[in-house]
Amino acid sequence: MDDNSFQIDRKDLIEGLGKGLRVIEAFDDEHPRLTPSEAARLTGLTRTATRRYLLSLVHFGYAGTDGKLFWLTPKVLRLSQSYLGRSEEHTSELQSRLH
Repeated sequence: MDDNSFQIDRKDLIEGLGKGLRVIEAFDDEHPRLTPSEAARLTGLTRTATRRYLLSLVHFGYAGTDGKLFWLTPKVLRLSQSYLGRSEEHTSELQSRLH
């Protein structure tokens, strides 16, 4: 977790969101397609919980499945879109100041 000067009380957190993000982060170049068991091993979550997160990701369009394997869909890129857009703006601004 990033060092943050603002302290967040644990009672204000939605642990399920963090766990769902861990499931998304389990996919990478070495693991583009995962079974629920593989994803559970990579995230440290139970297989049952991981399967439910994966099925939820499929329901909301962030993952696909053939019934056995799961994979991320391009929609997952939307999660970083606003950050990358801002980052690109700042990079362009910085480059123009340097030239």
